[in-house]
Amino acid sequence: MSKKLNEIVDKLLSTNTEATEALKKAHDVDKNGLTIGEILGAAKETIIREIYDEIKEEVCEDAILAAEIKMNEKVKIKQIKEMNALAITGLLLALIVGILVNQVTEIIMFLKGSLENGGLIPTIIIAILFLVAALIITFGLIIRNILDILQKGKKS
Repeated sequence: MSKKLNEIVDKLLSTNTEATEALKKAHDVDKNGLTIGEILGAAKETIIREIYDEIKEEVCEDAILAAEIKMNEKVKIKQIKEMNALAITGLLLALIVGILVNQVTEIIMFLKGSLENGGLIPTIIIAILFLVAALIITFGLIIRNILDILQKGKKS
């Protein structure tokens, strides 16, 4: 145990008249033939153990509380990062799908005969490019989520 704690308990037991009287009475009642020094040592060890256990319990509770606070902060930061990534990806995907819809609408208008023949090939190429981009982003998100789930499974 701590040297300082031993000194404090020694001073307490030596200066406290009630404690001294209780130790003398314990010596008088003792049937095992223990000396006052042995009774004093046992009392000292008991007091130190009680103080140590109480401090240990308080420190443990404080450590658990601090760990919970830190974990909550990390979870909040992770959620904010995920929401930002999701918002940016969602906006990008919405833009690509919007342009793709415009290109498909232009192709439909050409097939109905509303547009001239000169713009069909570039429109089809652009539509295919945006379709591929939308599929890559979508499948990328799906694969990333699957990998996150697998990594979380390995950690637990």
